[in-house]
Amino acid sequence: MDIDGWLREIGLEQYAQTFRDNAINADVLRKAIGEPPEDPLLLFLLLTGYVVAHGIAGNVEACRDVATSILSLAEKQQASAPLVLGHICVGYSLLLGGEIAEGKAHLDQTIALYDPAEHRLLHFGIDPRVSALVWRSNALWMLGHPEAARADADRAVKDARAIGHAPSLMIALSIADLTHMLCGNYAAGSECIGELVALADEIGGAFWKLTGAAIRGRHLALIGNAANSIPLMISTRNAYEATGANFLAPLDLAILGSTHAALGKFEWRADRETPRRSVHCAIGIPRRVGKTTLQPPALKRECRRNAWLTRIFSTASMISWRPSR
Repeated sequence: MDIDGWLREIGLEQYAQTFRDNAINADVLRKAIGEPPEDPLLLFLLLTGYVVAHGIAGNVEACRDVATSILSLAEKQQASAPLVLGHICVGYSLLLGGEIAEGKAHLDQTIALYDPAEHRLLHFGIDPRVSALVWRSNALWMLGHPEAARADADRAVKDARAIGHAPSLMIALSIADLTHMLCGNYAAGSECIGELVALADEIGGAFWKLTGAAIRGRHLALIGNAANSIPLMISTRNAYEATGANFLAPLDLAILGSTHAALGKFEWRADRETPRRSVHCAIGIPRRVGKTTLQPPALKRECRRNAWLTRIFSTASMISWRPSR
């Protein structure tokens, strides 16, 4: 099997070096998808793994590129399972990139196409309807529909509980908490945190234990418990960065900066998470996603087009701007 040729055929030739760097050679790929694949769906599941990995790492453009290729291939096949995967992946990638309305449209398509008898646990071991509902809840809040956002978050958690599948429930709880936090419904968010932490302890999932701790730190900051939130947020952010996971880093760092400010800690220390360092990191991450570097005036203009940046900048603007050192 010619790896480079196969990637060119599906429009992902730019990832040939990545495959080589990760020792994904012809033998590995053959075992994963067959030659020709005995089950064509395995190809889509393999590519979906790349979408999830790029999303967690904060590689928005790469995430969107692979997701778009999945949907393109699915549309050629016109099989329902690949189409469900394609739409959930594109919706997720567009949402991460700040294209909220466009991403929501693909999440709507996922939900419309979903058939529990055929598609359950399809999306990288997660129920795709649960995933689409909970991500759509974020999109709805950013589009100005908080009641609908809360309804989607609640439905995602309810459906995940009914399925009885721990990974689906944990993703639902973790993202539903974010929706409740954005809506200011901290009591509902606290219930999500408690259930997520208990479930992570029960199954022994290190990633989900870290996620639960990170969410708890964010929650403590937003309810005004600054002193207890800061150590927890710093430790969990450091743990995420050690694994290359930049997902939600801008939001966490902006909250961390404003939490330091609430305690009156405005000192500058390059070796410590302080308000301005947190704000510079928070704004610096989305600035580096694009091909150009945005200075503050340009960043404000970009915020008009990017809902995530709007929320980040509104938090960061509470702290005086100082040029990066």
